[in-house]
Amino acid sequence: MVESINGLGLALAGQGQYDQAFRQYARALEIRPEYLPSLINWGLGLAKEKRFAEAIAKYNAALNLEPN
Repeated sequence: MVESINGLGLALAGQGQYDQAFRQYARALEIRPEYLPSLINWGLGLAKEKRFAEAIAKYNAALNLEPN
């Protein structure tokens, strides 16, 4: 299910609807907190919006879960 929610987030981000995409990524992470694709995609969306500090925080969270 989280894969589908993440996919919806990607589709929304692709349409420039980042706030709605971020809500989907957050929803996926509520279900599975260790789901790296949602963290990474959230970071990418934040970076596209030039919200770099927030993007770095998402990337750091992903790295903390999977250092390799």
